Amino acid sequence: MQVTQSDINTNEFWMREALNMAQLSHSDGEIPVGCVITCDNELVSYGYNQTNAGHNGTLHAEFEAFDLIMIIWNYLHSSKDSAISKLCT
Repeated sequence: MQVTQSDINTNEFWMREALNMAQLSHSDGEIPVGCVITCDNELVSYGYNQTNAGHNGTLHAEFEAFDLIMIIWNYLHSSKDSAISKLCT
């Protein structure tokens, strides 16, 4: 697989977004770590380090990003499940 200039530009764009997330954590007095999760060049989720603010060593950027995915997933699916349950009762 050959890496194109477009691939490089896309990767640099998303890395800048992760750095922006890291800057948010740094502004809050945290160690500057940011995370973006993408799929097909679309932003899926993001997060930044909040271990000190949350007094929780597991509030890493990547965990926060995955937690946000789960919140969205649960919201979307609970809404559908609720609608189906109401129709079927």
